[in-house]
Amino acid sequence: MHRIYYKVRGHGRFPVDMLRYDRSFPVSEVESYKIEDMGNVMEDRTVELAHDDPNVNWVPGKARWIGWDVL
Repeated sequence: MHRIYYKVRGHGRFPVDMLRYDRSFPVSEVESYKIEDMGNVMEDRTVELAHDDPNVNWVPGKARWIGWDVL
């Protein structure tokens, strides 16, 4: 099993459903808080996520992260 780390950046409401779709999770408690923290809704925030997969070449569903960029 390989752990793949990636970051997403955006503002406003975090697309929580993408965690389910990409079978991903925040890498720490701090990253979990960033998901819930709306703060300034117009200010970008970056969240670090991870995904466990037997395929080392797995990539997140970039086209589905509407309003957020996969870095």
